[in-house]
Amino acid sequence: MQQLSSARQVLRWTPPVVLVLGCGLCVKLQNGGELSETNVVRAQATLDRLSPPANIANQQHLNNLNATGVTVARNVLASSQTQQWVTRIRELKSRPDAAVNDDRGRKHFWLTKKNFNEYRTELARLGGEDDDVKNRRSKSIKDDVCVLGKMAHTYFTAHGVTNYKLTQLQLLTAEPGSTHQIWHRDNVAPGLTAIVALRDVTTNGPTELLLCTHKKENTIFDFISNNLSVLPEHEGSQSLTQRDVYRPLLATLNAGDAIFYDSRVLHRGRGFGTALAGSKDDDTSRPVLVLRWDALTTPPPGTSMVGTFLNGRLGIVLSTILYIKNLWDIE
Repeated sequence: MQQLSSARQVLRWTPPVVLVLGCGLCVKLQNGGELSETNVVRAQATLDRLSPPANIANQQHLNNLNATGVTVARNVLASSQTQQWVTRIRELKSRPDAAVNDDRGRKHFWLTKKNFNEYRTELARLGGEDDDVKNRRSKSIKDDVCVLGKMAHTYFTAHGVTNYKLTQLQLLTAEPGSTHQIWHRDNVAPGLTAIVALRDVTTNGPTELLLCTHKKENTIFDFISNNLSVLPEHEGSQSLTQRDVYRPLLATLNAGDAIFYDSRVLHRGRGFGTALAGSKDDDTSRPVLVLRWDALTTPPPGTSMVGTFLNGRLGIVLSTILYIKNLWDIE
């Protein structure tokens, strides 16, 4: 009888133990290894479906942001401009006085009026801010403003936000050997972030985003039922497939392209190039421009350290669910 009781105990605990171990293995597999060319091709196909043609860009971008939290604009910067910014990042990396925040193999150069004001001014103008207008009103914007600033204007107007401003301007470069960031949100309130690629982004540490995680009504159960069962019908995203939504989106961009995402979207920077860690070859890095706009009434991040921790854990759970679901994906 005692042996029978012991056997029952083993059988009772086997399923949850196997489940926990299996999930742990999936997390490790999802985070481990370098991205493949297949990953890149799939991501680029999804990004193409989130890149509206120029003649309907504004409304379509807004539709994409409302539906998925992400949209893509092609050729935001010309080749000469991207090369100029890459040269500046290379210059800053060589300067001992540069204000750098080294985070998991990523060098963040924060552009402020005290540090590199000439660069800050130029980048701020791309984002729709100039010396005469510190806080942009969504009711008016100059015609000659770059698409970056126009996108922010469109976004905040749609959200009924009267006043907003650029809250972040930085040059960022991810180096070989960098590790994954934690999953996080830039703000828990509506806001917009843009990442502009200065070099082609493929397997060299693209930003990874979980589509549809910007929706306030989307609990983890809504996320599972909506995103993993039937793709919700949203105007502007009919061209997306179910596979697009249940794969974490990799921002594999061409130089000069920009990806915009709602600041509430869960995302992280992927690590890359473990075998190249410490390499002096600058061509293997991932240099980008980062701009973020927030409403004056809801400055980032809008949550506590506990909230940031919970968002990180939520990102792990959701990305693992997507990974497991994707194991059954048959092309």
